[in-house]
Amino acid sequence: MFFRAMAPKYGGKLLGVDTDETPRRWRASLNALPLTGTERVALDCTQAHRQQAAQFLQGLRSVRELCSARLPGGCPAAYIYDGALKQERVGFMELSDERLPQYFALAFCYLEQYQAIVDRHEIKAAIVSHPTHVRFSTLVWTLISRDVPVYLTNYVNGHITIRRMDEERHMIEPYDDSPDPDELEALNAGERQALIEQGESYMELVRGGNESEFARVKVYGDGKSRFASREEFCEAMGADPAKPIVAIMGNCWPDFPNGFGPTWFSDYVDWFRVTLNTVADVPHCNWVLKPHPAELEYGQTTTLRKLAGERLPPGVFHWPEGASGVDLASHAHGVVTARGTSGVEYAGIGLRVIVGAPTSYTSHGFVHFAETEREYCELLAEMHQLPAHTQKQQEDAQIFSAATFAHPQDKLRYPSGHLGRQLYRGLPEFVRVHREAIEAEIQSMADWVRSGHGRYHTWSVLHSASSLAMDQRKTLTPVCQS
Repeated sequence: MFFRAMAPKYGGKLLGVDTDETPRRWRASLNALPLTGTERVALDCTQAHRQQAAQFLQGLRSVRELCSARLPGGCPAAYIYDGALKQERVGFMELSDERLPQYFALAFCYLEQYQAIVDRHEIKAAIVSHPTHVRFSTLVWTLISRDVPVYLTNYVNGHITIRRMDEERHMIEPYDDSPDPDELEALNAGERQALIEQGESYMELVRGGNESEFARVKVYGDGKSRFASREEFCEAMGADPAKPIVAIMGNCWPDFPNGFGPTWFSDYVDWFRVTLNTVADVPHCNWVLKPHPAELEYGQTTTLRKLAGERLPPGVFHWPEGASGVDLASHAHGVVTARGTSGVEYAGIGLRVIVGAPTSYTSHGFVHFAETEREYCELLAEMHQLPAHTQKQQEDAQIFSAATFAHPQDKLRYPSGHLGRQLYRGLPEFVRVHREAIEAEIQSMADWVRSGHGRYHTWSVLHSASSLAMDQRKTLTPVCQS
């Protein structure tokens, strides 16, 4: 679909790139596209690559220092560390871990071959699925550093997202298919109201377990509170009901998003340890450790309970069994997240939110966030007295949610990748049934490519918000009858 949308601007030739280890099913999918050529990358690290890796790592003193460093040529080292965590399905690695040199040697191996591929071909643009894992981050860096625009295609809650990455800052600063503050400031009153209503409707569906990719793991249970009151919730944990309840949101630990840009912490485990050590000395709140609902899908090597242990500091509690996001929304004073989407969800209903680092939504002003470890610890110490969000801040969070996560009513809903192999079986019938809507989406993509805007879903939502506001004005306009 997207190749057809790009062809008028970039031409009709398509080069496929795979590796020696690409599974046969994936290679068959790649070869089913109208390829005019292929390149295969060999995963064969030489002694020279291993020496480059050893030389790079030996000058570093900590993982934090590693995550702020650059490889020769400029590629951010944080992406290589991030890829290692994902591949090994762990939440952190020590600098002395013998696996790290292997991943950095692989990075040098990839970089060398990608540079040769770019030299051999006149590449005008690239389509890549994501900038994580060593294979993809090194490819994206190579292309951007050679002035080749990269289009990252992905899927969120039933709709397609695409980001155009053509500047270095797109890899080292928060950058997602979501609106910028100036884009939302430019909305008129009718457009704002239309998106506020979309955001509210989306969150109602999410809380009822009927929307979002995490509905399958029942983030909000059956849509009902497990505990009827704050007192009952606190009693289940042995917490003081006179103190505010603050949820510390756990993570899918290997899935640290260095694609949002590096920060003061090196990984989610680093963030969690600093958080736990800090709140242990903040007696003003009940600090509740809430596991991510999809935590175990990323393996059981690193889990919240293993990191925290069963013997917690006074005032810190494990999340009560059977409780869900509905209880959090009903009974909590606020939430603390490293840089997760829960910051948007709970800010939209008025909870105080502390975010550990800048992300795609922190520039909008509806959460408290820290750019340094010291600022973060100071915010945690003040959580009990942080002011409530204003009505506008809640509305801004709802608008951001509508423009980023909600599925537009006028768009085709696509099947999710969590279906696994069932996804492949269902695609031919899906295409047959929805051919007309697919053709309309291809035309929309082509219009976006020509527009020069950097984020497809954002561009699409902002355009539809204008149409929705116009429709609402027509509905509200009195009609004189003779």
